[in-house]
Amino acid sequence: LTWTKEEDRQILKTCQMIHPRSKAFAALARTLPGRSAKLIKDRHETLLELMKKATKRKAKQLEKRQKQDSDDKRHPEQPAISDGLNPPHTRQRAADLQLPGSSKDQFSDKTT
Repeated sequence: LTWTKEEDRQILKTCQMIHPRSKAFAALARTLPGRSAKLIKDRHETLLELMKKATKRKAKQLEKRQKQDSDDKRHPEQPAISDGLNPPHTRQRAADLQLPGSSKDQFSDKTT
């Protein structure tokens, strides 16, 4: 049995407006040809379950995205010292770095 999007919309909208729902199902059965109140009730329950699953899935995706954003802020990627992407004024040669317990002479560039 196939349901159209329009029928689904109508079921959800009518069930929001008419309470108790049993009255909504009966009213819908009169307006939807070939659909009984029982079929409409079952479809309504299915729609609610589908919306519940979609909401959970979206919440998980949002939570995952927020965690990734949080991790990115805590651990920003640092570009390599000589990756060629940094402007020349920000590049440093290994010989220019002063490491604890070492001297610049240990890193002298033999090619220059």
